[in-house]
Amino acid sequence: MSLHNLMQLVIDLKERIHMDGIYFYEFETRTKHGLIDPLLRELGWDTADPSLVRLEEHYGDRIGDYALMSDGWHSFAMIIEAKKLH
Repeated sequence: MSLHNLMQLVIDLKERIHMDGIYFYEFETRTKHGLIDPLLRELGWDTADPSLVRLEEHYGDRIGDYALMSDGWHSFAMIIEAKKLH
């Protein structure tokens, strides 16, 4: 990941929201797929690799949309709760 690539992605995502924001307002899944996943991938989190990112993961008595793993299958680095854009 380069800072330049990350900055460009943020600009691109901002433009995507500006142009197609209504699309992301209706469903959380659209926001995850179109906005959050690309950002996580650019930050080095392969959203298709369950040893790095687990989807709909239980933690305590809650479920997080993304669990970013710090040690393969053993501990969470971060839990992300996604919401539709609006």
